Amino acid sequence: GNVPATSISVTGAFADMLEYHTAILGITGSGKTELAFDLLRYALAHETKVICIDLTARYEGRLSDMKPRNLSISAALSSDLGKKLHDVETGAYGAPAEKKALKEYADKLRIDISKNLTDFLVSADADKKLGIITLDEISNTKATIFITELYLTSLLNFARDNAAKCPRVLLVVEEAHTVMPETSTMGLGDNDSKGLVAKIAQIALQGRKYHVGLLVLAQRTATVSKTVLTQCNTIVSFSC
Repeated sequence: GNVPATSISVTGAFADMLEYHTAILGITGSGKTELAFDLLRYALAHETKVICIDLTARYEGRLSDMKPRNLSISAALSSDLGKKLHDVETGAYGAPAEKKALKEYADKLRIDISKNLTDFLVSADADKKLGIITLDEISNTKATIFITELYLTSLLNFARDNAAKCPRVLLVVEEAHTVMPETSTMGLGDNDSKGLVAKIAQIALQGRKYHVGLLVLAQRTATVSKTVLTQCNTIVSFSC
């Protein structure tokens, strides 16, 4: 397009910059999601697989013509995870039994998530180029952060261990303040949550080594992890 009120065009070889991370910032209604849709369609047309972490529940419907593949865990599994996290929070004396049950459950989830991601990434099927992970828990909950970490860890592990067959990947994160928050501004007082957020940020940034790029969408820079934002080489800013 053009810079508003001018004839100066705005262009760029986005496909060549995918692995260097991009942030789109702007208030609700400013157009950041519409731009993200254009960019991910562009990426799909340039031999890149796209995985979207969506907390708005809009991506699958809006991108139905691209035949998105649902990579989400079921609502029942998500609910079970939430209950186990609650058990850990309310358990007595460090909740060792509850933490053991949570770890066992998370390990099973990780296996299922890894299998689904692997199938999606290695497939040459034209219908397996766009994957969507819907996390419609809009609030910043432990379950949302926990699930995000499971997906990102599985993605990075596959990309790292299978460099020869892993395609270039663009990871789109909608409402990034929810899954990649700046912990000092989001009320995450417990060490477990802070540790998960730090791990998510590091995983996202390490992906660059393995051809996994990041496209972050957020309304305010103050609420998104500075570890992530400071590593975004390209920033598109609408009214903030």
